[in-house]
Amino acid sequence: MIFYNMQCKKCDCPITGRGKTGYCRKCKDEKTRKDITGQKFGRLTAIRFSEMKKKRSYWVFRCECGVEKIIYAQCVTAKNGSTKSCGCLSRENNRKARHLTHGFSRGGKRNRFFVIWEGISNRCKNKKNDNYFWYGGRGTKNEWNTIERFRDDMYESYLKHVAEYGEKQTTIDRINNNGNYCRDNCKWSTWKEQQNNRRNNKKNLLPIPAVGGGD
Repeated sequence: MIFYNMQCKKCDCPITGRGKTGYCRKCKDEKTRKDITGQKFGRLTAIRFSEMKKKRSYWVFRCECGVEKIIYAQCVTAKNGSTKSCGCLSRENNRKARHLTHGFSRGGKRNRFFVIWEGISNRCKNKKNDNYFWYGGRGTKNEWNTIERFRDDMYESYLKHVAEYGEKQTTIDRINNNGNYCRDNCKWSTWKEQQNNRRNNKKNLLPIPAVGGGD
């Protein structure tokens, strides 16, 4: 096979190739590379081409927050690209997750009132929950479909019960075990009162859920 010493057709730098004319690696990459200068993707705007690494095109992008960052272009420009910002968007979402509007989450940690509501929702709706068979499987519904509704109906009485009996002895208890979770059919009870309620409803004995509580 014959190789020729020649010059790049664009920049005149010396190259070696099989044909008599051609492009050097840099010019070939420039020729085939898509120019995205000025285009915006999510919060990122393409400013200028940076370099090629292992046949990957890297560009300088400027985020809406003002930060400039060199990023592999495919991660930004692809339809389902994973990069939408310099990282500020992820930080903002994390802050929002830590400070939910209902006020029952601090630093990513949910308090007991929220855990109780979450437990009700899971055993009524989540078929994979260990207690679903006894609740959602029997037709029991959680009429508090948001934590805000649960808060509006039950938080004041929850605080009073906690003040008298403590958090560990404050559990959600249905008055009628065949009824739904709602304001008219629920009250706060100690674990002992929970057991008494079950004994009074022998036909509908239910296991005690793990955490958070209640019937």
